[in-house]
Amino acid sequence: MRPRLRFSLRALLVLPAVGACIAFAAIRMAPMARVSGTIKVPLSIEVVEALAGEPIVGASVRIVDPDPSAEVREPGSGEVEGASGVGGQARLIVPVPYQGSRSRFREVGTMDFGHRWLMVSAPGHAGRVAALSDYTGESRAMGDLPPALKVAMHRGETPDPGLGAFVGKYDDLHRNLEISADGRYFATHSQEHGYDKGYGLARVEGGCLILNPSDRGPEARRSERGFRLAAGRYHRVAWGDRAYLIEDGEILRFCNSINLRGTDGITRYDNNYYMREGDREKPIAGFPRVPGRWTPYLLKKPLEGEVVEILEDGSARVNLGSRDGVLVGMQLTLAWEYCGLDVTSVGETSCIVRYAEPYACKDGLAKGARLSTRIRHASAPDRE
Repeated sequence: MRPRLRFSLRALLVLPAVGACIAFAAIRMAPMARVSGTIKVPLSIEVVEALAGEPIVGASVRIVDPDPSAEVREPGSGEVEGASGVGGQARLIVPVPYQGSRSRFREVGTMDFGHRWLMVSAPGHAGRVAALSDYTGESRAMGDLPPALKVAMHRGETPDPGLGAFVGKYDDLHRNLEISADGRYFATHSQEHGYDKGYGLARVEGGCLILNPSDRGPEARRSERGFRLAAGRYHRVAWGDRAYLIEDGEILRFCNSINLRGTDGITRYDNNYYMREGDREKPIAGFPRVPGRWTPYLLKKPLEGEVVEILEDGSARVNLGSRDGVLVGMQLTLAWEYCGLDVTSVGETSCIVRYAEPYACKDGLAKGARLSTRIRHASAPDRE
């Protein structure tokens, strides 16, 4: 009887372990279904002085979608806002998209913290804007909550980049750019057969507007061209009651357009530059306030000369030089037909011009051809 009793006790001890193994295997082998949705994640954000480390009370803390224009938002997008209280702590409940698998017994997956921005502002401090994923990581396993986030802020003021809406048009390409006061921008390019959009952060630096594209979210994944739309460095140029945004590297072309087309012509024919929405019918007088180094490129009166020599490489010598106000980079054209000719070198009494692009002139250049800095059919009153 004793050996049988020992066997029974041993079996009783083993059975729970076997049952646990069977249950574990059943759970692991249970069919899993793909699931996705939104989960609410608590975030603790501590806002402190960058140098002293002291908590900042009353700071505005926002989690936002980088695309301020989105009408149909992705799961987990939208804005969540709070303020730092005692100890500089702000606590937000943030909806976060997740993807994973679910069975009757368990659920596994990842939470996506990309495509969201953390924006913090406080009186007397320069605002902070960063991708939320810079603090949390791009993704985390379900149930793996981020640790407390710490945002250090420097004293100072953040220049307000909010400039409103700007529009531009080139042939059938319509360009729109909107810059909000909270430091976000949204840009679209639309044509009859296509549409692109891009968005990112706007900031003022050295008197220029910097548009830095978001490299996170569906636009970046879908289209390199799309998410970089309108990104770059822009000069804010006032001209009478009008406001322009001229991209760095385009100031010279802007000045040449004014010389070639005149004040009326640039309004009618050359609308490719971003102009504040509603400004097109506003009057302009004098010169636009371009950065100082470009002021000499704006001519008070058109220059006129003629080709005195055709050179072996196809370029031409023109009897206009530095004493007439010609500068390298200016453009000349045939007086009665637009024919882009770039000034490549300048002497005191003459300059050398080359075609701005191949076959720019329908009939080519010949000795004695009359050239000007103004297209005759685009003439307009000279600016004094």
